[in-house]
Amino acid sequence: MLFSEILGQEYIKSHLTKSATSGRIPHAQLFVGPEGSGTLAMAIAYSQYILCNNFGAENEGGNESCNLKFQSISHPDLHFIYPTVTTEDVKKQTEKP
Repeated sequence: MLFSEILGQEYIKSHLTKSATSGRIPHAQLFVGPEGSGTLAMAIAYSQYILCNNFGAENEGGNESCNLKFQSISHPDLHFIYPTVTTEDVKKQTEKP
């Protein structure tokens, strides 16, 4: 995922790339926004920027094989975690009548 493919949010793109370039990456970050705002795309682009040692303002110039793995969402260090419902009480609350 390239930063240029994400519409708008120029400030956050700049902030994320500058913090990574300066070596000031927090141990955890939470990307939150309304549906359709590009938070997942931004998180994937930022992960690619860090893991592939990219530089500049775009996800290019680093490890080419790493960038190719991100294009197909198959990088071994990229993990997705989704909440799941495991108890019957919670399942009953989410069911529609």
